[in-house]
Formats: sequence, C-alpha cells, structure tokens
Amino acid sequence: MYQLTANVSYANRAIAIIEYTFAHPYTGYTIDTWIEFDNFYTDRYLMPPVAIVLDWCYDVMTPTQRTTFASQLDRWVNDIITTQPWSWHDPSNNHYYGHMWAILTAGYAIYGLNANAQAYVDYARGTMLDQAIKFTKDEPILWDMWGANVGRAKGGMWSEGTSYGSVD
Repeated sequence: MYQLTANVSYANRAIAIIEYTFAHPYTGYTIDTWIEFDNFYTDRYLMPPVAIVLDWCYDVMTPTQRTTFASQLDRWVNDIITTQPWSWHDPSNNHYYGHMWAILTAGYAIYGLNANAQAYVDYARGTMLDQAIKFTKDEPILWDMWGANVGRAKGGMWSEGTSYGSVD
C-alpha cells in the first residue's frame, strides 16, 4: 500500500512486522537459523517478505534498518548455498523451488547494497531455473537424481515441485 499511496504509515507497519519477526523466531531457533526449520522449508516464506519490504520501503527505512535487512538476507542465502539443503539438486521437489525463490528475491532486494547480490541472482536464474526448465522438458540436467540426470516430467515418478506450477 505504501507504494500505491505514498502513505509512510504503511511502510512503517511493514518494517515493524519484519523487525518483530527478526526478534521472534521459532522456539529453538535464532534469526540466523530460522530458515533451517523443516529442511529449509521456511526459506520460501521468510525471505521473500523481508526482501519485498527492503525493496519497497527502502526510502522510509533508517540506514540501520537497511543494513540489518540486507545483512540478514545475505546471511540466509549464504546458509542455504553453503548447507545445500534437502532437494538442493532436485527440481522435482517443491523445496528446490522454495530455495530458488528465496535466493532470487534476496538477490534482487540486496542488489546494489551487497557485492554478493549478482551471484545470487545468477545462480537462482541461470542455474536453478535453467535446470528446472530442462527438467520439465525431459532434458538432461546437471545433477544425478536416483540414477539418472534426465527430467521425469513426462511420466514416471510424480514431480511434486513441478506439479504446483512452480516453474511457470
């Protein structure tokens, strides 16, 4: 709404919601480890809202808020890439698309603020999305999955991630 109305109260509320989220991760997790919940299932729901608020409310944020949001997104992407969580190389799985979406939105949001941003965008779009599209076309992909590196989109095992329309 801030982008549509220029009413800063909307931006301030969005920023406050993210700051509250940062201060209240799931029990047993820190803000840095929260995305690891349930095999990193949380990354798709936690990172894009932070990225959107950083991008859309940037001009209302304080320098400290900008740095905090951008640094947190960078830490999370680093954690995802370093850990290579479950389904990291499996474009048949919805977790794969969650990881890709999290990395892509973070990369776009911190572009110009962090030297790693372009590499994140390139990996999410140029590697992960590219391999997902190849998978849906039954073309060879980079990674061996259950003894083969050809997509299964035209039959065989159910491709959970692609059935959600995630590649589109």
